[in-house]
Amino acid sequence: LMPVSKTSLDKLKSPQPVAWSVPSKSHKKKSTGTPGSEMQPGESQALSETKVKKKTVMDAKVSEARKEILMNVLKKIMKLKPAKNFVYPVTPDMAPDYWDVVSNPMDLGTLKANLIQGKYGSVRGFVKDMRLVFDNALT
Repeated sequence: LMPVSKTSLDKLKSPQPVAWSVPSKSHKKKSTGTPGSEMQPGESQALSETKVKKKTVMDAKVSEARKEILMNVLKKIMKLKPAKNFVYPVTPDMAPDYWDVVSNPMDLGTLKANLIQGKYGSVRGFVKDMRLVFDNALT
């Protein structure tokens, strides 16, 4: 553990107040027709635009460049020691009652194969399957 100075503890005890501003109606962003693009009360213009960008990236088609990025992320995850149990599909020999507990199995190897074969139409599909691996691991 690293030593903690009294100065850093004092900063934790008395954080600086956060200034919140509510935009007036005249500054409200006009709707672009994209769901979720409307600015919420108390939300800054930049935050509202960031939310739209995230949605756009998630729904974006998996181009070759995005495929390479997703593959690099997946490879890094697969190299982690805790991931070794999730690289291949579970077989009945490994866990006979697995399918009684997990209704929709997914593993990192299948995720990788699906990515290579171009089965993901969007980044959202890839993320959905990645979350499924994590959810199944916690079941």
